[in-house]
Amino acid sequence: MSSNKINRDFKVKKGLNVATHITASGNISASIISTGSFGNLSIDKIPNVSASLAAALAGGDNLGNHTATQDLNLNNNNIINVTNLTSTSTGSFGRIEATGSAESSFLQESITTALASSVGAITDGTTISAGTSIESLLRQILIDFIPATLNTFTVTNLDTRLEIMDTDSVSAGTFDASPDSLGNGFSDFTLVLTNNTNASGIADNTLSSFSANIAGESFSFNAKTIQRTTPGTVTFTPTATFSDGAGGTSTDSLPTDTALVFAPLFVGASSRGSSLTNGGGLDTEDLDGILGHISGSVSEDATYLHNRNLTSFGTQCYLGANSVPLTTSNQLSLFKDLNINPPSDAATTGNYLYIVYPEIFGDLTKLELSGVGDLLGGGDVFKVGDANHTRENTAVSYRVYRSNLAGAFSDSQTLTISATG
Repeated sequence: MSSNKINRDFKVKKGLNVATHITASGNISASIISTGSFGNLSIDKIPNVSASLAAALAGGDNLGNHTATQDLNLNNNNIINVTNLTSTSTGSFGRIEATGSAESSFLQESITTALASSVGAITDGTTISAGTSIESLLRQILIDFIPATLNTFTVTNLDTRLEIMDTDSVSAGTFDASPDSLGNGFSDFTLVLTNNTNASGIADNTLSSFSANIAGESFSFNAKTIQRTTPGTVTFTPTATFSDGAGGTSTDSLPTDTALVFAPLFVGASSRGSSLTNGGGLDTEDLDGILGHISGSVSEDATYLHNRNLTSFGTQCYLGANSVPLTTSNQLSLFKDLNINPPSDAATTGNYLYIVYPEIFGDLTKLELSGVGDLLGGGDVFKVGDANHTRENTAVSYRVYRSNLAGAFSDSQTLTISATG
């Protein structure tokens, strides 16, 4: 066997000591399990048969102790059940899929932002604490912070239109709110009353025993009388406090609820007061009797006058724009070039034309009749004076003008009136 080449079956009953290689063109077999040592047992394309056989016998393709020396080609198969995947370089993947979630993954260390401008709901200098979930962080980055809002606000049974000195009583209300984009609602709710007075004209805005039920979206306070001695707007203003999304708080004070308080304008006819003179004055009894005959006038100028049934006296003509905001000053300024038709009974024999309004509006500066012209300069209409009249609970001082002649006007004519304002 000097050539170390065996060309037929060869049996060895004792140990075979080979110093070089054994090359076989047939089979090598054994009838018993024997032991021995080999430098390296190899076949074509498997340089180490012993190691490969050992791995196969152990079961599966176990790469646990394998260090690859070339690319690992999985032939489009998957790697599954990976606990940790670490890379020291870059690569490309069709998809990496994990069984965890952004919600269960957390920041390992706190981060303090350094931003030129806000990113979503995160502002410069914000500290994002360790333990914050990745999902929470992504939501803050990708979703702008939208603050909580006060959608509606209502004072229950508040009369939104009142006449001066008329009263209303309220004690509760409701509101509707929307949470911010993080799901947080209001932390506090308060209420302020402004421009309300008592019967003497003194400010009366205190809301006693105020209590807010934020979860129930309601509030209450001791019964409050709403009233004004002059034209104006009584306003309930809520203040809802909520998070500003940056660790602080902000407020929302819209919408409000209001009561507009108007002054009446009387233009009508009465047979009372035949003895009244220019500047001669009149008393409360005279005025009560005159106003008892006068109804509200028809308005041709809806911007500055409106007819409304605000009281038990029936439909009345009121001074001022029928919209908010309404103040004494803008009502005074709106008493200018008002167009009014006299009532039909102003043409009745023995009936005088009267123009009566709260004395806070001052003297008439213009009184013209269509087709005729100025009525003040020629003495066709004169100022009688001022007198108190109790119409809504408390006396109000009214200024009174009367025509010189009775039965001299018709409802087809138009009076244009301005006051000092």
